[in-house]
Amino acid sequence: MLLGDATNHPTAMYQDTNYWQTLGPNSRGALRVVNTRNDDGALLKFSDNSTQCITPNYATLLYKTVTQIKIMNNPNC
Repeated sequence: MLLGDATNHPTAMYQDTNYWQTLGPNSRGALRVVNTRNDDGALLKFSDNSTQCITPNYATLLYKTVTQIKIMNNPNC
């Protein structure tokens, strides 16, 4: 799982599964997320406590501030 800035440069990588990982200062405020995993989904938690599932091999732009990430052993979170 990669988080990136406006120029598509990675700001952080996460790989541990099944627990919430709090984003550090480099990745908080990321504008893009790429799930590079083939079988695992990733649940993103935003500053407003809403969540979004990012399925395997999927990339998207972010319009909210991500505060935590949880990589799941399930492609659909």
